[in-house]
Amino acid sequence: MGHDLLEFTKQLGSEKFGNLDFLSWCQKNININIAGKMNPFTIKDIPALQKIFENHSIPRESYQKAAQMRISTYALLKSLYRMDKYNLKVAYYFPTDTDVKDFAQDRRNPIIDASPYLSAKLRYDKADNLGLLQLGNSSMYMRGVWSKRRVKSVDADMLVKDEVDEADPENLRFADDRLLASDFGWIIELSQPSLPDRGINESFKLGDQQNYLIKCGSCGRWNDIVESFPDNFVVRMKKDGNGYRGHFACTRCKTKLRTEKAKGEWVARYPSRSEYHRSMLVSQFWEKHPDYIATKFMSCNRAFEKKNFYISIAGIPYQDSELCPFTEKLLSTSENKTARFVSGAHSSYMGIDVGDICHVVVFGVSGKRLRLIHCEEVSAEDFDRFCYLIETYKSFFVIDAMPYKATAKRLCRTYQGFGAIQYFKGEVLTETLEDDVPVVRHNRTESIDEMAEAFRDEFFELPNPRLLNPEQLSNFEEWKKQIRALEKERTEDKHGYEKIEYRKKVNNHYGMATNSAYIAFQIGRGYHVPDIDPVF
Repeated sequence: MGHDLLEFTKQLGSEKFGNLDFLSWCQKNININIAGKMNPFTIKDIPALQKIFENHSIPRESYQKAAQMRISTYALLKSLYRMDKYNLKVAYYFPTDTDVKDFAQDRRNPIIDASPYLSAKLRYDKADNLGLLQLGNSSMYMRGVWSKRRVKSVDADMLVKDEVDEADPENLRFADDRLLASDFGWIIELSQPSLPDRGINESFKLGDQQNYLIKCGSCGRWNDIVESFPDNFVVRMKKDGNGYRGHFACTRCKTKLRTEKAKGEWVARYPSRSEYHRSMLVSQFWEKHPDYIATKFMSCNRAFEKKNFYISIAGIPYQDSELCPFTEKLLSTSENKTARFVSGAHSSYMGIDVGDICHVVVFGVSGKRLRLIHCEEVSAEDFDRFCYLIETYKSFFVIDAMPYKATAKRLCRTYQGFGAIQYFKGEVLTETLEDDVPVVRHNRTESIDEMAEAFRDEFFELPNPRLLNPEQLSNFEEWKKQIRALEKERTEDKHGYEKIEYRKKVNNHYGMATNSAYIAFQIGRGYHVPDIDPVF
C-alpha cells in the first residue's frame, strides 16, 4: 500500500509540473485505432515494447523491424512528445510524397484528432494538413526523398527516416546534415530490411545490436530465436492434414520454448554503444503464434515468398543468390593471399563511374587474370586527379558518358586512343565514334551478368585485406560493399511482361566502375597490349 501511494504521488507530481516521461505521456494523452475504434494507448499486449518506449534521450535509434510491429507509431509518438516538451523542428522523411500523404492522413492526423490535449495545441494557421504540422512553437515537416532539394529544404532538431530501405539512398544521405545547427541532434531510423549491409541493416550493425532473448524453462539458456531460425524451428503437419504446427526449440536442450507468452529480455551485442546508438531487431517471431509462423514458412515455395517471409515476419535481410550474384563467399574466394594494392603499374584497365563523386577502379593483368590493384573516390571537378591516375597506372579506361559528357569526352581526347565513353544502350557490346571520341554501347544487365560469370570462373583476383594499409582497406571494404549491391529485381516492361534487371539508384558505384573496367579490358586489348611481366 505504501509503495502504491508513493508511485501515485510521483505520478501526480509529474503531471502537475509537466514532467511526464514518454510512456506516461502516451498513456495520458494518446488514443490508438484498434480494430476500427480509438482506444487508450497501451503496450501491455507486447511486453517487449516496454524497453523501446522507455524515455532515454539517445542520439541515434535504429529499428530493423518486421511488419506491423508499431515502431512507426513509436517514432511518430516520440516526435510529438518531444515537440510538446521542447520548442523544436522535426524533419520526417519518407521514400515518396505519396507515402507522406498516406501517413499523414491515415496515421498522424487521426492520432492528433483523437487527442484533446494535442488538438488544443495544434496551430491550424501554420499547417497544410500534410507536409507541415505545428504544435505550439514546434514544427513537423514531412518530406519525400525523391529529390535532394526536398531533403535539404528544412533544418531540424530531430530526424525520422521511415522505410529507409525503400528510399533513395543517394538523397537520404544528405538528411543528417540538417542537424548541424541543432543542440538536440536526434535521429530515429526504421524500416523492414532488404539486403545484408544495406539500409537499415547497415545502421543496425553500427549500433549496439539489441535482440530479444527468450529463456528456456528447462535448462535456463537464453535463446535468440531470430538468429537461430530456421534451425531452431520444429514443424509438423496437423493430424487432419490441414496446415502445420510449429514451435521454437532451445538450441541447447531442444525443449519447446513458450514464445507466444514469453517475457524475454533485450540484450545488446555491443553494450558500450548503447548510450549513443541504440539499434534493435524487432521481429514478429516473439509476437505471433508458432503455428501461424509454421504455416507461413511452409507455404514459401518461390523466392519472392521466402524473401517476404524473412523480411516481414522475421525482420531480417534476405539475399536471393539468383538475384544477388556477388555474394560475400564469391568475393572471399577471389582473394589472392599475396595480392595487395600498388602505387603504379606498367599497364592496367580502369573503370570510372561518374557522379558528383566519381568512383575509380584499376585492374592489372596477373597471368591470365585481372587483379584489383587500386580503387578510390574522386570529385567530378578534379580533372587533374583523373589524369594522374591514368598516367600512374598506364590505364586504358572506360568512363560513363553521363551525366558529365563534356568531362568524359575531354578525358578521352586528352588520352587519345587510351579511353572511351560508355552508354548502356543496345543488346551487345559495340564500338563506334562520337565527335571523334571512341564510344562503347552495351546492355546494362547483360554486361553485369557477363562480369558475374567471369567472377565465378575465377577470372578476377582481389587483394588480401591483411596486406592493405588502413586507407586502402577502407576503400576495399567499401568496394566490396558496393559490388554486393549489384542486385537484380523483378519488374514489368511497358507491355506487362516480367523482366529482371539490375536495380538503379542504389549505392553500387564501385560495382558499376568495376564493370566499366571489365569492358575496358574487353575492348582495350587491341589498343593497349599489357606488358608480359607487369609490375605490381
